[in-house]
Order: sequence, then C-alpha cells, then structure tokens
Amino acid sequence: MIATGNDAADLQHDGSVVSLPNEGAQAVSVSATTSVGFTLNPVDTVDSDSIDPGTRPATYTNYGTNAITVATPGGDTPPGGGTPDLVYNAFPEAAGRAFFGESVQYAYLAGTSMAAPQVAGAAALVKSVNPEYNAKQIESVLKQTASVPNRYDKTYYGAGIIDPLAAIHE
Repeated sequence: MIATGNDAADLQHDGSVVSLPNEGAQAVSVSATTSVGFTLNPVDTVDSDSIDPGTRPATYTNYGTNAITVATPGGDTPPGGGTPDLVYNAFPEAAGRAFFGESVQYAYLAGTSMAAPQVAGAAALVKSVNPEYNAKQIESVLKQTASVPNRYDKTYYGAGIIDPLAAIHE
C-alpha cells in the first residue's frame, strides 16, 4: 500500500508530475477521503451537505483514474477554518524518527500517509481469513468490495473506498 501523495496533482493528465513509487506497475496506490466540506473542483455541482460523511476527496490528495487503486479516510482541514477531520495516529517524539527504545506519542494528522495504513490493515484482515491468497488476490478482493460514492467518478477513488467488513466476507 502506497500513499499517492499530498499535492492535489492530477497524476493522469499532468505529464510533468510523476509520483513514485505509487505509479509503479505493482503498486496499490491509496488516495485520501474526508468528511469536511470539500467541493470538487471543477466537476462538483452537487450540494456538499448531501454527500455522505467520509466520502469526499481530501483537498490535498493526488488523483487520476489510472493512478489510484483505492481510497480510504485520510483526514483534512476545512478550507477557511472549521472543525478538522483528522486521523489519530502514533507519532514518534524525536523529530519524526522512531528508534528502538524511544517513546511514541499520539497526534491527530492528515494525509495519504494516514490513509494507506488502513488499506494495509484491511489487506491483513483479508489474508487472515484467506491464508492461501496471494497479494494479487487480496488486492482484487479489496477492489471488488470497494464502493465509489454516487455523484463522483473514479478519478479520486480508483475502485472505490475500501470496505474491510465486506472484504473479509467476500
């Protein structure tokens, strides 16, 4: 699972942007969603209050139909202020570096790097109930059970937002 990046870049149409390693052939590239008041630009013509929580693309997430495998919540901060939607995560105390024996604190963060571990966890759950599955089979299950929120195309979601519960019952 690889975070797509936080540049709000169109990886499919902007030839000057190359995002590695997530654009590699074997990558499972993860974009971020949020529940804060995000309006798609320029294709969003829907009332943002009618969108399900947690399904809006995060303002920073890289996107592109052929560049994204799946999506999951990564948090965001609403433009112009308001209540942020962040992910609670372990955060090493020593300037972003964790070494054996160092203590770890917890922080609320946002980014595709907060989204990717959720997909890794879902993949581990699928493997735990299907120990004979290889990586491609696990990816296939995650993609088949993911859903694209209505009103949006797959540009931001790839196969869709993962559904770990559906994936382990596949």
